[in-house]
Amino acid sequence: YGAEVTLERSFQNDYYFMMTGSLYQSSYTALDGVERDSRYDAGYAANFLFGKEFKFGDEKNNTIGLNTKVSLLGGNRYTPIDLQASQDAGYTILQNKPYASKGDDIFFINLGVTYRLDKPRASHSIKIDIQNLTNNKAAVNEYYNSRTGQIEKSTQLSFIPNLVYTIKF
Repeated sequence: YGAEVTLERSFQNDYYFMMTGSLYQSSYTALDGVERDSRYDAGYAANFLFGKEFKFGDEKNNTIGLNTKVSLLGGNRYTPIDLQASQDAGYTILQNKPYASKGDDIFFINLGVTYRLDKPRASHSIKIDIQNLTNNKAAVNEYYNSRTGQIEKSTQLSFIPNLVYTIKF
């Protein structure tokens, strides 16, 4: 169960935005009759999106577009690892505590900058799209490393730049 609120302004006058916020709880009842947190019981999610276009040139057929998304999400749950049993076996052995551990809260900023040229027969655009601009490294789960014999953390995706060229006929 949960609640969600969204405030949105559709694209008009060369800009748009959207803000969303959710508070929720997700659980399940296993065959043993015990209610437990589910894998997706992150607790909350908040997002802010904003975009703006700037037209220029003699014919106003050149456009610079800026788009951003800022998100803060509660960490998902995972089943903890039994370190001693994993060391003895040489591979991952999970504790009998389904989804008892919770990953770090996840924060990221995505940023896109686009240049678009609109011509009568085609539209050309080049975009630089950067995912996780701040290179945040929240721990999202854990794994057993059989080489080191230790439990290590997996982190969210790191800084990812993308360069995209698009032509539309």
